[in-house]
Amino acid sequence: MYVNPGELNKKIEIIADSGEKDSDGFPVGDVIIHKCYAKYTRKTGTEKEGAGAEIGEASIRFLIRYTKKMLHKNMKIVYAGKKYDIQDVNDINDEHRYIELFCKLGEL
Repeated sequence: MYVNPGELNKKIEIIADSGEKDSDGFPVGDVIIHKCYAKYTRKTGTEKEGAGAEIGEASIRFLIRYTKKMLHKNMKIVYAGKKYDIQDVNDINDEHRYIELFCKLGEL
């Protein structure tokens, strides 16, 4: 797969829950797993709701250079002040050159 390196121009952070809790038992926060540049691609699709009404659903793809760090679905991406939930991680053709991160807009 050919990728123009100039298209990897969006700065992102991949974060995960630290797993630590404060003295009251509440989660402390997130820890940054990886910082990198990515290509951002948005695809909008529609889904049918129970009453037949269509609702918009956006899926986002971040393309990054390969990293040896373990990335998985429990992580989130921070980009442009928004958090995205990772839905799938794909090492393209298992070539260890680029990774696709398929996401949906999450909650802040």
